[in-house]
Amino acid sequence: CQTVYMDVQYSVPFPHLFTPNGQPRLERISTEQAQLTFEVAPDQFGLAHIDVVMIDSGGLGRGGRDTSAQKRLTIRVVPVNDPPTFELATDRVALEENSGDLPPMQLATGITAGKSNEDCAAEDQSSSCQDQRVTFVIEYIEGAELFSTLPAVDPAGVLTLRVSPGVTGVSRVYLRLEDDGVVQQGSRGNVSATRLFSVVVTPVEYQANFSLGRNVSCLRKA
Repeated sequence: CQTVYMDVQYSVPFPHLFTPNGQPRLERISTEQAQLTFEVAPDQFGLAHIDVVMIDSGGLGRGGRDTSAQKRLTIRVVPVNDPPTFELATDRVALEENSGDLPPMQLATGITAGKSNEDCAAEDQSSSCQDQRVTFVIEYIEGAELFSTLPAVDPAGVLTLRVSPGVTGVSRVYLRLEDDGVVQQGSRGNVSATRLFSVVVTPVEYQANFSLGRNVSCLRKA
Protein backbone atom coordinates (compact mmCIF):
# COMPACT_ATOMS: atom_id res chain seq x y z
CA CYS A 1 0.00 0.00 0.00
CA GLN A 2 1.51 3.32 -1.07
CA THR A 3 1.04 6.70 0.52
CA VAL A 4 0.81 9.88 -1.51
CA TYR A 5 1.75 13.37 -0.49
CA MET A 6 1.98 16.77 -2.19
CA ASP A 7 5.04 18.87 -2.83
CA VAL A 8 3.83 22.48 -3.15
CA GLN A 9 5.89 25.48 -4.31
CA TYR A 10 4.50 29.01 -4.01
CA SER A 11 5.55 31.90 -6.25
CA VAL A 12 4.19 35.33 -5.21
CA PRO A 13 5.82 38.11 -7.32
CA PHE A 14 3.92 40.80 -5.42
CA PRO A 15 4.42 40.15 -1.68
CA HIS A 16 1.74 42.61 -0.60
CA LEU A 17 -0.96 40.88 -2.66
CA PHE A 18 -2.07 38.87 0.37
CA THR A 19 -2.48 39.66 4.05
CA PRO A 20 0.33 38.49 6.38
CA ASN A 21 -1.84 35.65 7.71
CA GLY A 22 -3.57 35.01 4.40
CA GLN A 23 -0.75 33.78 2.17
CA PRO A 24 -1.87 31.03 -0.25
CA ARG A 25 -1.96 27.53 1.25
CA LEU A 26 -2.87 24.30 -0.52
CA GLU A 27 -3.62 21.56 1.99
CA ARG A 28 -4.79 18.03 1.43
CA ILE A 29 -8.13 17.35 3.12
CA SER A 30 -8.81 13.81 1.82
CA THR A 31 -7.23 11.12 -0.33
CA GLU A 32 -8.66 12.79 -3.42
CA GLN A 33 -9.07 16.46 -2.53
CA ALA A 34 -6.97 19.46 -1.53
CA GLN A 35 -8.20 22.82 -0.30
CA LEU A 36 -6.78 26.19 -1.34
CA THR A 37 -7.07 29.11 1.09
CA PHE A 38 -5.84 32.72 0.84
CA GLU A 39 -6.86 36.26 1.78
CA VAL A 40 -6.26 39.18 -0.59
CA ALA A 41 -4.96 42.38 1.01
CA PRO A 42 -7.09 45.53 0.59
CA ASP A 43 -6.56 47.53 -2.62
CA GLN A 44 -4.02 45.10 -4.08
CA PHE A 45 -3.97 43.24 -7.39
CA GLY A 46 -1.56 40.98 -9.28
CA LEU A 47 -0.62 37.33 -9.83
CA ALA A 48 0.49 34.41 -7.71
CA HIS A 49 1.41 30.88 -8.83
CA ILE A 50 1.19 27.55 -7.05
CA ASP A 51 3.12 24.61 -8.52
CA VAL A 52 2.11 21.17 -7.31
CA VAL A 53 3.51 17.67 -7.81
CA MET A 54 2.27 14.46 -6.23
CA ILE A 55 4.80 12.00 -4.83
CA ASP A 56 4.08 8.44 -3.74
CA SER A 57 6.03 6.10 -1.53
CA GLY A 58 6.61 3.47 -4.21
CA GLY A 59 10.18 4.53 -4.90
CA LEU A 60 12.14 4.36 -8.13
CA GLY A 61 13.00 0.67 -8.21
CA ARG A 62 12.97 -1.22 -11.53
CA GLY A 63 12.65 2.04 -13.45
CA GLY A 64 9.63 3.23 -11.55
CA ARG A 65 8.52 6.83 -11.19
CA ASP A 66 7.20 8.24 -7.94
CA THR A 67 6.54 11.85 -9.01
CA SER A 68 3.70 13.19 -11.13
CA ALA A 69 3.92 15.89 -13.77
CA GLN A 70 3.88 19.39 -12.31
CA LYS A 71 0.61 21.27 -12.37
CA ARG A 72 0.40 25.06 -12.02
CA LEU A 73 -2.45 26.94 -10.40
CA THR A 74 -2.59 30.71 -10.99
CA ILE A 75 -4.35 33.18 -8.72
CA ARG A 76 -5.18 36.37 -10.60
CA VAL A 77 -6.51 39.33 -8.62
CA VAL A 78 -7.82 41.89 -11.10
CA PRO A 79 -7.71 45.63 -10.36
CA VAL A 80 -10.83 47.60 -9.47
CA ASN A 81 -10.74 51.31 -10.20
CA ASP A 82 -11.02 53.50 -7.11
CA PRO A 83 -12.40 57.03 -7.48
CA PRO A 84 -9.93 59.93 -7.62
CA THR A 85 -9.81 62.41 -4.76
CA PHE A 86 -8.88 66.04 -4.15
CA GLU A 87 -9.39 68.87 -1.68
CA LEU A 88 -10.04 72.58 -2.20
CA ALA A 89 -7.36 74.93 -0.94
CA THR A 90 -10.16 77.49 -0.60
CA ASP A 91 -13.87 77.53 -1.37
CA ARG A 92 -13.97 81.30 -2.01
CA VAL A 93 -12.09 83.23 -4.67
CA ALA A 94 -12.35 87.02 -4.23
CA LEU A 95 -11.73 89.47 -7.09
CA GLU A 96 -12.44 93.12 -7.81
CA GLU A 97 -14.52 94.51 -10.61
CA ASN A 98 -12.65 94.89 -13.92
CA SER A 99 -9.74 92.80 -12.60
CA GLY A 100 -9.53 90.85 -15.87
CA ASP A 101 -7.47 87.64 -15.77
CA LEU A 102 -7.04 85.85 -12.47
CA PRO A 103 -3.34 85.11 -11.92
CA PRO A 104 -2.88 81.29 -11.92
CA MET A 105 -4.11 80.12 -8.51
CA GLN A 106 -3.66 76.76 -6.75
CA LEU A 107 -7.27 75.80 -6.12
CA ALA A 108 -7.09 72.00 -5.69
CA THR A 109 -4.64 70.08 -3.51
CA GLY A 110 -4.14 66.46 -2.46
CA ILE A 111 -4.91 65.27 -5.99
CA THR A 112 -4.81 61.47 -6.42
CA ALA A 113 -6.05 59.02 -9.05
CA GLY A 114 -7.30 56.77 -6.25
CA LYS A 115 -5.14 54.39 -4.24
CA SER A 116 -1.36 54.71 -4.50
CA ASN A 117 -1.09 51.75 -6.88
CA GLU A 118 -3.13 53.70 -9.45
CA ASP A 119 -0.31 56.20 -9.91
CA CYS A 120 2.89 54.63 -11.23
CA ALA A 121 4.76 57.91 -10.77
CA ALA A 122 4.27 57.62 -7.02
CA GLU A 123 4.40 53.82 -6.74
CA ASP A 124 7.51 51.63 -6.71
CA GLN A 125 7.97 50.64 -10.35
CA SER A 126 8.82 47.06 -9.34
CA SER A 127 5.28 46.54 -8.03
CA SER A 128 2.00 46.23 -9.83
CA CYS A 129 0.48 49.61 -10.68
CA GLN A 130 -1.83 51.37 -13.11
CA ASP A 131 -0.64 54.61 -14.64
CA GLN A 132 -3.80 56.73 -14.52
CA ARG A 133 -4.20 60.37 -15.52
CA VAL A 134 -6.68 62.80 -13.99
CA THR A 135 -8.81 65.61 -15.44
CA PHE A 136 -10.84 68.27 -13.66
CA VAL A 137 -14.35 68.76 -15.01
CA ILE A 138 -16.54 71.81 -14.40
CA GLU A 139 -20.02 70.32 -13.94
CA TYR A 140 -21.99 73.55 -13.76
CA ILE A 141 -21.52 77.28 -13.26
CA GLU A 142 -24.13 79.46 -11.60
CA GLY A 143 -23.69 83.07 -12.71
CA ALA A 144 -21.58 82.33 -15.78
CA GLU A 145 -22.22 85.89 -17.03
CA LEU A 146 -19.64 86.99 -14.49
CA PHE A 147 -16.87 85.71 -16.79
CA SER A 148 -15.59 86.51 -20.25
CA THR A 149 -13.40 83.37 -19.99
CA LEU A 150 -15.04 80.62 -17.95
CA PRO A 151 -13.22 79.06 -14.98
CA ALA A 152 -10.99 76.07 -15.78
CA VAL A 153 -8.80 73.87 -13.58
CA ASP A 154 -5.80 72.02 -15.04
CA PRO A 155 -4.68 68.53 -13.88
CA ALA A 156 -2.30 70.15 -11.37
CA GLY A 157 -5.24 71.93 -9.71
CA VAL A 158 -4.48 75.44 -10.99
CA LEU A 159 -7.50 77.70 -11.58
CA THR A 160 -7.70 80.25 -14.40
CA LEU A 161 -10.53 82.59 -15.43
CA ARG A 162 -11.26 86.09 -16.74
CA VAL A 163 -13.81 88.46 -15.22
CA SER A 164 -16.18 90.28 -17.55
CA PRO A 165 -15.68 94.07 -17.52
CA GLY A 166 -18.11 96.12 -15.47
CA VAL A 167 -19.80 93.08 -13.89
CA THR A 168 -20.00 92.22 -10.17
CA GLY A 169 -21.67 89.46 -8.20
CA VAL A 170 -21.23 85.86 -7.04
CA SER A 171 -20.76 82.74 -9.14
CA ARG A 172 -20.90 79.17 -7.80
CA VAL A 173 -18.79 76.59 -9.58
CA TYR A 174 -19.28 72.81 -9.25
CA LEU A 175 -16.06 70.87 -9.78
CA ARG A 176 -15.22 67.16 -9.96
CA LEU A 177 -12.15 65.05 -10.77
CA GLU A 178 -12.07 62.11 -13.20
CA ASP A 179 -9.41 59.51 -13.93
CA ASP A 180 -8.97 57.41 -17.08
CA GLY A 181 -9.04 54.06 -15.30
CA VAL A 182 -11.32 51.35 -16.64
CA VAL A 183 -14.61 51.09 -14.78
CA GLN A 184 -15.16 47.37 -14.17
CA GLN A 185 -17.91 45.41 -12.53
CA GLY A 186 -17.74 46.06 -8.80
CA SER A 187 -15.76 49.27 -9.32
CA ARG A 188 -16.44 52.34 -7.25
CA GLY A 189 -16.03 54.42 -10.40
CA ASN A 190 -13.60 56.91 -11.84
CA VAL A 191 -15.33 60.10 -10.64
CA SER A 192 -14.67 61.98 -7.39
CA ALA A 193 -17.18 63.65 -5.14
CA THR A 194 -18.28 67.07 -6.42
CA ARG A 195 -16.86 70.14 -4.68
CA LEU A 196 -18.32 73.64 -4.72
CA PHE A 197 -16.40 76.91 -4.70
CA SER A 198 -17.53 80.51 -5.17
CA VAL A 199 -16.08 83.37 -7.16
CA VAL A 200 -16.98 86.75 -5.67
CA VAL A 201 -16.43 89.90 -7.74
CA THR A 202 -16.88 93.04 -5.65
CA PRO A 203 -17.51 96.53 -7.04
CA VAL A 204 -14.74 99.09 -6.97
CA GLU A 205 -15.57 102.52 -5.57
CA TYR A 206 -14.36 105.15 -8.00
CA GLN A 207 -13.51 108.68 -6.90
CA ALA A 208 -16.13 111.25 -7.96
CA ASN A 209 -14.94 113.63 -10.64
CA PHE A 210 -16.31 116.78 -12.24
CA SER A 211 -15.09 119.85 -14.13
CA LEU A 212 -16.15 123.54 -14.13
CA GLY A 213 -17.33 125.34 -17.20
CA ARG A 214 -16.34 128.90 -18.21
CA ASN A 215 -16.69 131.76 -15.76
CA VAL A 216 -19.93 133.67 -16.20
CA SER A 217 -19.97 137.51 -16.04
CA CYS A 218 -23.05 139.76 -15.89
CA LEU A 219 -23.74 143.50 -15.66
CA ARG A 220 -25.59 144.94 -12.74
CA LYS A 221 -28.42 147.35 -13.62
CA ALA A 222 -27.97 150.90 -12.40
